[in-house]
Amino acid sequence: MPRPRRRAHRSSPVAVLLALSLLGPTAGLIASPAARPGAVRQTLSLDEVLTRHRDARGGDALRAVRTLRSTGTIASRADDVPDPPDARALSAPFVQEIQVPARLRLEIRTADGKRHIQASDGGRFWALWGIDDGTLTELPPAQAARQMRLAAIEGPLLRALDAGHPLEWLGTVQLRPDAATNVRSVYRVRVRYPNGDLTDIDIDPTSFQIVATHDTWHIEGSIVRVVGLYDDHRAIDGGITLPHQIEQVTSQGVRHIRIDHIAVDVPIDPARFQAP
Repeated sequence: MPRPRRRAHRSSPVAVLLALSLLGPTAGLIASPAARPGAVRQTLSLDEVLTRHRDARGGDALRAVRTLRSTGTIASRADDVPDPPDARALSAPFVQEIQVPARLRLEIRTADGKRHIQASDGGRFWALWGIDDGTLTELPPAQAARQMRLAAIEGPLLRALDAGHPLEWLGTVQLRPDAATNVRSVYRVRVRYPNGDLTDIDIDPTSFQIVATHDTWHIEGSIVRVVGLYDDHRAIDGGITLPHQIEQVTSQGVRHIRIDHIAVDVPIDPARFQAP
């Protein structure tokens, strides 16, 4: 394969799809789903919700996981991409591999047969748009850090707790994902990051799984808000429970991620995370 050419980060349909696909949303200007203080009486403390969420996700079994490989399909519509219309919509199979603590690799194969890779080797975050044309991109450190924390096996809330980021208990709120969905009561926790970013995390009061995230990012003087919705939580090998359906909403449109299979603690060669 020819030596990759390096260039600054740019947006393309595949770039948008890749950046949105690390089990969490990327930049887009959009308001979070409507939420207001709920009528349900708050009966649990923040510590109790954190404990129940940790147990629901897998507890000690989750902490023991060292690698994860997920396969499925991503469907994305990038509304900021010029015509023709077929350049706007993408649906493609993906393989995502995570190696604790900070290695990640996502590969998407598009209909034209090209492979597109985005990865972190634990130090830098790189992408190869169309592996045959040899174009290598490095993500800015702030964007790379956001993608890595959203792709954490333990999820954004437990990752923030382990990292010592301040948590704010917002109690019970009512979440309305869209006009066609009934209002549901959820527990909400706010995470504040050192760079000014924050994430509101909604937890179902029955399953104690994360059902929504509302991210507010400060990027180049602008406030960027993105929303992730999580569903179809399933127990998998190793005693952990993870979502298998993710919807990501931005000003660029809606992205659907369907996870068909998740394998736990499979052998993964560390070289797969290295840039060519």
